[in-house]
Amino acid sequence: MLLAKSCAKQFNVKNGTLMLGTLNEYRETEDEQIGDKREGKIQFNLRFDGDVTISKQWFNTLQPGGWQIGDVKPINLPGYTAAHFHHVRTVGIDEHTVTLRDSSATIWREALNCFIFCMSEVKKTYECIDIFPTYDDYWYVNSLNAQHFGEMIGRTLFDKIQSGRASGNHIIPANVDITNLKIHMRHELVKYTDRDILITSETAYTLDALINQLRDMAFVKPTLFKKEKEYRFHYTILSNNKIIEPLVNRLVINSEHLVRHVFSV
Repeated sequence: MLLAKSCAKQFNVKNGTLMLGTLNEYRETEDEQIGDKREGKIQFNLRFDGDVTISKQWFNTLQPGGWQIGDVKPINLPGYTAAHFHHVRTVGIDEHTVTLRDSSATIWREALNCFIFCMSEVKKTYECIDIFPTYDDYWYVNSLNAQHFGEMIGRTLFDKIQSGRASGNHIIPANVDITNLKIHMRHELVKYTDRDILITSETAYTLDALINQLRDMAFVKPTLFKKEKEYRFHYTILSNNKIIEPLVNRLVINSEHLVRHVFSV
């Protein structure tokens, strides 16, 4: 498999630089072919059809600040979470679970801002040509080199943050301790999912699958973006094990150490 980057010719990585965006950058960009005002954000509409038994933890997650059952804390998720029932009817409560009947709820998630680098996973080089119609150039990385390629971007980002602090061009807040600064890199395919989820007694396991998506909001997008075949490199900045959100929306880094892993056609 190949990881393909679509771009304008002047921004080809072989020209010496590579631009990292953030979730906020893609939310605010005026470039409609890559922009998504809800990047890293998604609203799930849940409909419980008939009698569906869920855990008390799930119930309390969907009812924050309202009627909580027992002393079970809601599911803790990084970033911003908002949830509420539109209609709730409980028909059974035991030690660990709540049974709902014909109920509905909404849960809204927003990931913390972070740097990301987006490519497309393709089998053949020509498969990426029509994904972003206004781009006229492409470069590729063998997917077997994805880990090393992503790590090198992370090291360059780390150096850029350090040099920015020294020069006064702050990429993260000036009061953040950088003596214990770390960059956590993760890379994988984006998951495309429907926003409307039907849950029945036979498919209640859907909630367990949903929790993974809720935790991974930076890797979840609505199905309307599925044609992008996105493979994402995600960089979380940590200081003393606390997540630090960047001050800038985009960042240009040196690409000279990346070029040996890149090829064009």
